[in-house]
Amino acid sequence: MEFLSFGLGCSVTHHEWMRRAAVGLLLISLGACGSSDPSPSPSPSPTPPPAAGRFVYVANQSSHDLSAFAVAGDGTVRLLGGASLSGVGVPSGMTADPQGRFLFVPLAGGQGGIQAYAVDRTSGLLSDVPGSPFDIGRQVTGMVLDAGGRFLWATRQDGDGLDVLTVDAATGALAPVDGASVVTSGAPHAPVLRADGRFLYIATFGPAAVATYAVDAATGHLTSIGTGVEAPDTVSGLAMDPSGTFLYLTTATPFTSDTVFLYSSSSTTGGLTPVPGSAFAPGFDFATSNLRPAGILFHPSSRFAYVPDRPGRTGAFSHGFWAFTFQGSGLLGPSAVGPYSTASTAPFLIGDPSGFALDPAGRFAYMTDATSSSVSAFSIDLGTGALTALGPPVATGQSPIAIVVVP
Repeated sequence: MEFLSFGLGCSVTHHEWMRRAAVGLLLISLGACGSSDPSPSPSPSPTPPPAAGRFVYVANQSSHDLSAFAVAGDGTVRLLGGASLSGVGVPSGMTADPQGRFLFVPLAGGQGGIQAYAVDRTSGLLSDVPGSPFDIGRQVTGMVLDAGGRFLWATRQDGDGLDVLTVDAATGALAPVDGASVVTSGAPHAPVLRADGRFLYIATFGPAAVATYAVDAATGHLTSIGTGVEAPDTVSGLAMDPSGTFLYLTTATPFTSDTVFLYSSSSTTGGLTPVPGSAFAPGFDFATSNLRPAGILFHPSSRFAYVPDRPGRTGAFSHGFWAFTFQGSGLLGPSAVGPYSTASTAPFLIGDPSGFALDPAGRFAYMTDATSSSVSAFSIDLGTGALTALGPPVATGQSPIAIVVVP
């Protein structure tokens, strides 16, 4: 991301120095005349708005490649090109570092590992980071970066564990942290980091559970704190609200509706406590919506949460995405709008909403459909969270599985 300096409030430009000097001389003059009026307090520096998205990247499962798009001022996307994935690994997701300089793609199958790309900040095109792919031999199922982009935690199926890697700030190269890998009690996936960076949560298969780890901010090392929870069913994903107060667990049961479970997260211990009842507030009609939640993504304003309906059985169609209001209690709804689907398909029916991403400034949303191999752009109503399609879908590679937006 191209941020203004965090030190703006502490730095002084030449123009500002001259202005302050002039004010100081005026106050000295007023003091000589007997004035005792205090100097007015300076106005605080305004908080810079979030950077808008400039590029969109899509990881494609069947074609083993990435698609790169430029974002226009109106939110629409234009294909730039792409990049192939090394070896025969299949992408299982994708993430970008917080500054939008690098992309990391976990690979499952084949030689596995993590493919890393450098983002050309002018053109948006991708180039391999020297030494990529990294962590070869690991079947990587998921990964998460810390807010500073210094550490990457990757879950792997082979050996059931978590790898801890450092990220070279200049090149994007990954390197394992000696002695930091941990063995989990089951096959891990869906890692999620609390907003304050103090705790990491992962889901496991066999048994179905959520494990909790304390994070050493200096080294990236993980320590199991033994306060995980048994999952009510096979876990398909984990998500946290922007404050890190609540954890949402989605299950992989495809034929039922109410499959999101809500937990509160302790800021001191990282422990999880189930919140009684559904994660959805009373009033949302599941029978009408036939919602089968497959994940949760929060709007940057924290006012809305987007929940996709992703059917788990062959031949089933999706009803797209719903937008829910987010309450301080952690509940979603009861106010909801949607569902929203790609513009080219029958109303409220798409094949597979495999990916959903938001513009960092919160103005636009992007949805991939794995069945039609396309990406659709939407504008966001900042009052309700409602989506409006921006033109027809744009083709991606075959079977997109993940999407990210970088500024």
